[in-house]
Amino acid sequence: MSAGDIQGAEMTQKVTDYLVNGFSNPEALDRTLNALGPAVLIGVPGNYEKRDGYYVMRVFGNPGFIEFAVEHQGYCKIVKKLAQPAPNADNGAPL
Repeated sequence: MSAGDIQGAEMTQKVTDYLVNGFSNPEALDRTLNALGPAVLIGVPGNYEKRDGYYVMRVFGNPGFIEFAVEHQGYCKIVKKLAQPAPNADNGAPL
């Protein structure tokens, strides 16, 4: 098994969801998250999922880089790390 296979397996097995805010355009944030790595806003343009009034960001694999990037680059503000993935998480597979 190669390092890429291991990283791919980790990404499909580990899912971390966050509540986020501090941005004005969810579609632009979703595109930015995709460019940064394995992260998305849950949902589709025009219909992104919200919980408690915040958008839900899903990170696949190790969330450390995404946490650092979004907060320190000002893309969005992490309000809360959810204890469990949102109910629509399908074993970590991208939606």
